[in-house]
Amino acid sequence: MAFTFEDESTDRVDFGSATNLDNLVDATYLLWIKPLNVTAEFNGILTKFNNSFLQGISLHTDIPLGSGVIGLDVNDTTFGRIQIRSNAVFTAGTWQLLAITVDHDVEGNNDIFRGTLTSSASSVFDLGTSVYVLPVAYDDSANNYKLGGVIQTDTSVSYGGDYASVAIFNRVLSLGEIIGWQWRPQVLSGCVGFYQLGWSGISSVPDLSGNGNTGSVSGVTLADHVALPPAFGFNYEQGLLHRTSFSRSLISEGITRQNV
Repeated sequence: MAFTFEDESTDRVDFGSATNLDNLVDATYLLWIKPLNVTAEFNGILTKFNNSFLQGISLHTDIPLGSGVIGLDVNDTTFGRIQIRSNAVFTAGTWQLLAITVDHDVEGNNDIFRGTLTSSASSVFDLGTSVYVLPVAYDDSANNYKLGGVIQTDTSVSYGGDYASVAIFNRVLSLGEIIGWQWRPQVLSGCVGFYQLGWSGISSVPDLSGNGNTGSVSGVTLADHVALPPAFGFNYEQGLLHRTSFSRSLISEGITRQNV
C-alpha cells in the first residue's frame, strides 16, 4: 500500500518531534515516491522547519532551476546553510527512489540520489546549484517532521503524488546501503523513523524503527504500493505459494516435517 497526496494544501503525515528526531547534523532521508508532476514550485516533500526563524530542514521541489529538480535546504539564523540540488531528472507518474545524505562537517558527503524500479540509485547531484556555507547551527526541536510539510510559509503546499516507504537516519549511509535499502526497505543502524505507508490504514502510521515516532495522518487516500521486483524485494504472495507447493511435494512423497 501507499498514500496518495491529492489535496496539496491539507494532505500530511506528521511524525512529531521526539528527541531522537531533533537537530540531526548527520542524516539520510530515503523515500519511494511517484510524483504527480514535476513542475510545481517549492512544494514540500519532507520538512522540519521553523517558519518564524526560517531555520531547519526542507526537502522540496526547486522549479526555478528547472522541471524535475528536487533539493534539500538546511538553514540557520546566521545564514549558514547547506543546499543540495539534483539535476533535472525526476519524472512524473513513475516510482522513483529519492535519497538525500546530509553532513554538516564534510562537504563531500552531501549528496542526492535517484533510483528506479529497474536501475540502482546513483548520484544526481548538481554541483553548480548546490551550496555549502558554515556554520550551520540551529535548533529545530520545536518543529515536527512532516511528510508533505510546508517550507517557509503556511501557504506552501505539499508535493502531490504517491508515497510508499520512508526512512530517516541519524547518519550518512553509504551508496551501497542506499542501494540495498532501495530494493528492500528496512531498518538499518541509525534509523530513527521507518514507515511503510498505508498498511495500517489512513489514521496513523506505526514507526517500524522501534523509536515510537508514530505518524498522524490527515487527508490522504490509499494507493497501490511500489512494485519492487521480486528479485530484490521479497514478494509475500510468491513466497507463500512456493512454501505451499514445497509442502505439497513433501506430502506427495510421504515425507513429513518430523522425518525431514
